[in-house]
Amino acid sequence: MIEILGLLKGFLDFAAVYCFHKCIRTMLAGMGMLLLICIIRKCNRRHAACVNIGAMALLLPMVFMGMNKLFFKGYIYWYLNSLYHYTRDPIFGRIYFGVMGILLSVHIIKSRHLKRKLRNLPVFEDEIREEIIERLTDCDRTALPGRYLRRTRIYITPEKISPYSGGIIHPFIVIPEELTKNWDKAQQRVILSHEFLHIRSGHIVLLFLFAMLRIYWWLNPAVYLCEKVLREDLEMACDESYIWVTGVSRVEYGRLILGMITMLKSVQEECAASFLDGNYFEVLRRRIGYLNERKAAGNRGDIRKRIVSCFGILTAALLLVIAFTSYPRYTKMKEISFYNEDLEMVVWDSREFGDSVKIVDGEVRIDKEEFRKILEKEDIRGEYVYISFDLIMKVPGAGGGGNVAMVNMDDYDDIWYLAADDWSNKLAVFLMKYLI
Repeated sequence: MIEILGLLKGFLDFAAVYCFHKCIRTMLAGMGMLLLICIIRKCNRRHAACVNIGAMALLLPMVFMGMNKLFFKGYIYWYLNSLYHYTRDPIFGRIYFGVMGILLSVHIIKSRHLKRKLRNLPVFEDEIREEIIERLTDCDRTALPGRYLRRTRIYITPEKISPYSGGIIHPFIVIPEELTKNWDKAQQRVILSHEFLHIRSGHIVLLFLFAMLRIYWWLNPAVYLCEKVLREDLEMACDESYIWVTGVSRVEYGRLILGMITMLKSVQEECAASFLDGNYFEVLRRRIGYLNERKAAGNRGDIRKRIVSCFGILTAALLLVIAFTSYPRYTKMKEISFYNEDLEMVVWDSREFGDSVKIVDGEVRIDKEEFRKILEKEDIRGEYVYISFDLIMKVPGAGGGGNVAMVNMDDYDDIWYLAADDWSNKLAVFLMKYLI
């Protein structure tokens, strides 16, 4: 039991260091992408919110840059290697992933608390719901968006809070009771359409992905700012989409936002899109100012679809580039290492060694004459020699696993395999291959 715990501790220490360095590489890639995103937003002089959202989505593929070959070449590798020198202690990885685990637990607890809260709220049942869905999906080529929106449940809360939407598999909308009692059908239609547009446009999914990114990169302050800016862009894009879909005037819509601000308070749930978000007056200034900058509807919907398609293609292309320029998750090494009794490497897959030793079905096969020549040539003395094979390599300079055969110098048929053929060793190999 003590040996198993020792092996597990050694593996966890390796995983902490290896994964922490991998996170550092992804954060550096994210900072590089943020510079490009800032340039795109700066060049977006027309302030089209969908362009800013598409640019921000380019940040998500950076989480897959941890094994990219770019970080193992030239000056980048030299600087990173210097940084790794100061972060080789497993304590850094333990702290980083410990905080990550706490943040993820808080996120899960909040999500479950919200679900329990929704179960106790009454459901809003009105024909206006079906009218909105029909209007928003009228031009769709397939029935899938309509089916998805019809799964949305609308809950009524007694709190005076801003309407918000959430849920990916089970979408929902929460509206205040004040809205159902004192607002007319036209005003209710605007608010509910706005929240349905968040769900239909995939904004909830994007907010969820950025929430996970915030937990993964909790050490990077820029990711918190990105999430805040993204929320603002999503609201502006949804405002513009509603005006384009319904044809309502910008002035009328702006008055509705003002009325909502004077009546309700804001709320921000995890992975939820709120009608109002942040400072009331700042929200009012930015959103109404954005609407005033927009031109008449025209073919705005076609332009938005082209922009979304363009950034979707860019994101997919970026993922492909990252995949083709990254090391595989693991490589099972074909090389065979030869160590003397003092565990000093003597031979690394030389031609002579390759002729004297073969690995067949995970076992060592020795050509005795050839092997004796190797021992004499290298002047190997002692009771045992060690042969290492099936090593698992993650990235250059990091790996482990495999097996080691201890060969008796007096009897080459006397071979003892040091890798334990039990569940703990198999679990460690599996984790190293696929989970880190």
